Amino acid sequence: MSMRISGLASGIDMDGIIEQLMAIERRPLVMMQQKQQELEAQKGAWRDVNTRLRNLTDKFSALKLQATYLAKAAESSDKDVLTATAGHNAGMGTYKIEVEQLATGFVKHGEVVAEGASKPLAVTGTITISTEAGEWQIEVGINDTLNDIVRKLNSVKNEDDKSAPVSASVVASRLVLASKETGQQNDFTVQVTGDLADKLGAWQEVQQGQDAKVKINGIEVESASNSLKDVIQGVTIDLKDTGTSTLTVTQDTKAVVDAVQAFVDQYNSTIDFINEKLQAKSQNDPNSVRGALSGDTTLMRLQNSLRNMVVSRSSYTEGKYVTLADIGVATAKFVPGAADYSGKLNLDVAKLEEALKADPLAVKDILFKQTNVAALGTASLGPDSASFDDNLCPLDSVLNGVTDATNWGKGEGWASAGLPQSLIVNFNGTRTLDSVRLYTLDTDEFPAEIWGVSDYKIYYLDDKGNEHLLAEVEGNKRGVVTSSANGARAQALRFEFTGSNHPSNIARVVEIEAFESSGVLYNLEQYIRDFTRAGDGILTEKDKSYERQINDLKEQAERLEYRLELRQERLVVQFIALERALSTMQSQGNWLTSQIAQLNNMFSQPKK
Repeated sequence: MSMRISGLASGIDMDGIIEQLMAIERRPLVMMQQKQQELEAQKGAWRDVNTRLRNLTDKFSALKLQATYLAKAAESSDKDVLTATAGHNAGMGTYKIEVEQLATGFVKHGEVVAEGASKPLAVTGTITISTEAGEWQIEVGINDTLNDIVRKLNSVKNEDDKSAPVSASVVASRLVLASKETGQQNDFTVQVTGDLADKLGAWQEVQQGQDAKVKINGIEVESASNSLKDVIQGVTIDLKDTGTSTLTVTQDTKAVVDAVQAFVDQYNSTIDFINEKLQAKSQNDPNSVRGALSGDTTLMRLQNSLRNMVVSRSSYTEGKYVTLADIGVATAKFVPGAADYSGKLNLDVAKLEEALKADPLAVKDILFKQTNVAALGTASLGPDSASFDDNLCPLDSVLNGVTDATNWGKGEGWASAGLPQSLIVNFNGTRTLDSVRLYTLDTDEFPAEIWGVSDYKIYYLDDKGNEHLLAEVEGNKRGVVTSSANGARAQALRFEFTGSNHPSNIARVVEIEAFESSGVLYNLEQYIRDFTRAGDGILTEKDKSYERQINDLKEQAERLEYRLELRQERLVVQFIALERALSTMQSQGNWLTSQIAQLNNMFSQPKK
């Protein structure tokens, strides 16, 4: 950059004038930059809204599971005697449990070894551990120590790649072997060969394995383990010591209450954030701050919809409860002048617990209700399907939710000499599908990786009669496959089976279920999904729109910046030309002044 000193001729601060002129010229650029910052703030605010909405739907996971509502709690009166856990299918009641004897394992050891644990024994031989399940053998070398023997025994595996049923250790310079499992049937024998036999000496049994003996409400029970599973249906009892304890199994409402409270807390946090972003600057309060999305109609519509949906009736109205308020979840009462009123939710824990104790599944139904609509439909074979053995497995049983042993594991279901074949399920109306589940044959005798359906497609017929691909499964080796339907509006489903894991390409489908969901939280989840769905959700489109506007402003600003640089260069050139012109004029003026002064001197001198 060339150096210049402005104003030498004119005395004018050219740089200051140019700077002020350019400041005026830059006003549109400053406005663009301010608009860009505003758009960036709005874009960031919408991303935060998206995050909070996703966090809200994450709170629904536990509330969708029936097991959450049927949870049971097991409480022992003496935890030093026993502790217990209960599954959702546990039988509620009170049980007096007398622990007469704990289960123990077998413990055997050799004689004291003079070399101790870490010095070589200087002998060779083998050690063989034998049970009814097999044998495990290790080789002992001349440089091996007791610690080396312990390491080998604890890592040895037999021909079936199973670890030894004993754990080895060194105690007081003795090799000690203890059965890993308790109970009198878990005895083992030890055989030692070579010089090693003399070194380890005679084996002594210091603890004999025995079964646990308990009385449950007077009924005698024996167990090889101190962990009693399903002796009481759905309950696992862990025995700690002999003695008596009272075990009480009751309904556990805590899991549901905690899950509902988590939803309420996240909902309120989301509403608070939306309120903050929609806040308008108050003329009466100079300290008020305008929200980044103040006046945004999309966010206002989202706010109103969230508020309306949590107070509306459930789409499933056949149950005992029809609104969230019926189970203790209601909006805060409006208090005139209250600063914190914003449509948030309150949870009445006592009312929720009362509803859960009265009918836990009715509480689930108002939140999330799943109906197997395949069971309500009718089925027909596709045009290219093979015959169906109606005597073995009636067509209806493929659709009616029967999954017990009457159909499972016998090879029943679709049977075909070859694929492809198809099945059509008509719903006798239009259903909004949440998911579709296919049960294919999978038992010990008929595993899915041999007998199951490997490849198939699911199509749905919409309410206008158009067919769409719903899901495609390839290489399946599982017995149950669930495919998301994402709220597809369907009159019928068509299953196109194209591949089986069986060498003869025989298909074995045991059951088909198609679920339609309803409930307050289900409807809320579907509404939020329209906003947060990746790819084509409302907020994705919002983000793209902001990105386009920001990029457009950046391009405009770059072009304007370039024009301003040219404008500044032209102003500099013009002012320099002005300085030069003024300098020339000043030089000419100075010359004329000197000439006039000389003339004046000439005429003012006295004549001689």
